[in-house]
Amino acid sequence: MNHRPGVGVTPAATRAAAPEPAVCSRAPLVPGDVVTLTARPLAQLPVPRLDAAFFADPERVRAMVAHWSRSELCMVGNVLMSEAARLIEVELLAVLRTMCAREPGEPSVTHVEFVTNPNYEDQVYWDDESVYLHIKGRDEPVPIEFADVQDGSQEAALDARFCALLADYARSDPPNHGDHLVVNLATGAFERSGQWSHL
Repeated sequence: MNHRPGVGVTPAATRAAAPEPAVCSRAPLVPGDVVTLTARPLAQLPVPRLDAAFFADPERVRAMVAHWSRSELCMVGNVLMSEAARLIEVELLAVLRTMCAREPGEPSVTHVEFVTNPNYEDQVYWDDESVYLHIKGRDEPVPIEFADVQDGSQEAALDARFCALLADYARSDPPNHGDHLVVNLATGAFERSGQWSHL
């Protein structure tokens, strides 16, 4: 029975008291109902906005997906992890653009290059203390100079955010020792290679 275009609800064998509001449909659901979306183009189908807090309870999520196969669980998990990794790139790019902003008249930073730090027990990470800037008009990358910042300042918060995002990025897409990561501040592209980049 369709409650609105594009959304179908398969009724449960036995009806019970209505649970808390569903996340994918405005119609009340009962335990055992299965919510499905038709394969219409997104332009024709309003995409449901899911509340993340609803999925914070592991028991609730397990009950909701108990009828899924392992491959279906992995398929959805991969989509979510891929989106999380994409957002790490978006946030890291925004932080790098803020950190590399120059005063008017100064040569602009076009790219930021990272090298690996193998001094970790669990895996190889991008080194957050050896960062190189590609500056417009210069042939060679220049090591960035990190100044001491006061605890509690905006600069300290930005530095902490930078280090956390760079570590998260390494966890989502682990580098090999000797890799180089170049971030294009204009296009937002992240490119990896095994050698220094001379742009």
